Parts: sequence; structure tokens; C-alpha cells
Amino acid sequence: MILIPAYGRRYKDIQDAIQAWESGADFCIANGPYCSIRDFQLMKSENDFIELWASSNWGSEKVTIWDADPLANYVPTTWVKETP
Repeated sequence: MILIPAYGRRYKDIQDAIQAWESGADFCIANGPYCSIRDFQLMKSENDFIELWASSNWGSEKVTIWDADPLANYVPTTWVKETP
């Protein structure tokens, strides 16, 4: 699942997007409805991974905020900028 900023918002970098996510700002599921951190548990139960994007453009900074794969080395309290 890919989450992009709602209502045409664009964040200057992924840290701003993460801060907005954590404060409860709305995001949009790519090709789907709006959502926010309040929907996180339901999204986790229905998806293998969740990526948060800084804008809706391909090539935007992004970070995986949840991955069902235990080998993905995701630590929920650590946000790591994805490198190309």
C-alpha cells in the first residue's frame, strides 16, 4: 500500500511527511480513499507493506512504515530514509 499526501499537499522531504503522519494528517491511499494514522491497525491487517511518500510524484522520497516480512529489518521506532 502506498500513501501519498492528501488534498494535493507536498512535503519538502520525508521527515516533514513523517511528522504530518504522526500528527494525524490525512493521506490518500494510491488509487483509493483517504486515511490517517488512526487507520493504521486496519491497514496493517489488510496489507503486506505500507509506504509513506513525501509527494504524489514518482521518485518522491518515501519510507516503509510497516512491512509484514520479518526479514525486512523494520524497527517501528526508527524511520530510515530509503536510498535508491
